[in-house]
Parts: sequence; structure tokens; C-alpha cells
Amino acid sequence: MPKKKIVGTVLNSKLDKTITVEVTRLMEHPRYKKYVRVRKKYLVHDENNEAKTGDVVRIQEFRPISKRKRFVLDAIVSRGVGPEVELTEEAGIEEISRAMREKDEAERLAKRVKTSEERALTDENVPAQDTPSISEEVGARETDAQIGFKSEESPESMIPQGEKS
Repeated sequence: MPKKKIVGTVLNSKLDKTITVEVTRLMEHPRYKKYVRVRKKYLVHDENNEAKTGDVVRIQEFRPISKRKRFVLDAIVSRGVGPEVELTEEAGIEEISRAMREKDEAERLAKRVKTSEERALTDENVPAQDTPSISEEVGARETDAQIGFKSEESPESMIPQGEKS
């Protein structure tokens, strides 16, 4: 009987000679006939501690190694080092779409940084506009006396005559 081979993404590689691999597949819901993503985690034996978090790997079914370890690392399909990762045909749809999203996000971030740098350059070239200082703003406002407010008035005198209690 042939050994089962699955492609998934490494979630955790902190354990010695063990990695956690998440495999995502599409399954049709029995009642609603809509495709749903089903995720499953496998503990995989990695003899040389080669795989790192984010890598896309191919795992192969094996005899039981421990209570939950039933797979061994077959190959590293691609490294999860960033958006420039090129995936092979062996990678699943989820891995390819994840890499494309990361690439798009990196391009948006680079564009945002580029526009902020251009803005900074244009701000340096434009002479500073004359902005009024705080003292000039205060002088430009009408004073209390010009408005008609007398500081000697008490708050009671400001209430209209009909509303006094």
C-alpha cells in the first residue's frame, strides 16, 4: 500500500526533531453543498531540524514514532522567507494564494514608503509658508471688551429676567 503524501505549512518548529504542519483542504459540506476549508494539524518527525516556521513542506505517512507523530518530513517545497518565495506545482492552492497575498502586501508597503519619502522630499523643496504665531492669532481675535462682555457681571445677571427663580 503506498504511503500517503500531503503538502502543508509549518506552524511550529520549536520542538527538537518535531514540527507542527497545518494542512488545509477544501471539502464539500454534506447538506449545504458549499465548499468549506478544513484544517488539520499533524506532528511530523524532522530528523535534521531543517524546516522552519512558514515553510511549505511535503510530509509522508510513516510508522508510529510517538503517541501523535505518524508522519516524517519528505521534502521542503519552498522556504517561507518572504513575498519573493517561488512555489512549485506541488504546493497547494492555499500556499500559492498565501504567497501572492504576502507579495501584494509587500508591494503596497513599499509603495506607501515610497510615497511618504516623495512627500518628505517635496516638503523640503517648498519654502515654508507664513503661518501666524500664537501671539498673532490672539491679537487677531476680538477682545472681550469689543464683544460686549463685561467681566464685572455676575453669572446671575446673565440669566434673562423671565427665567430667574
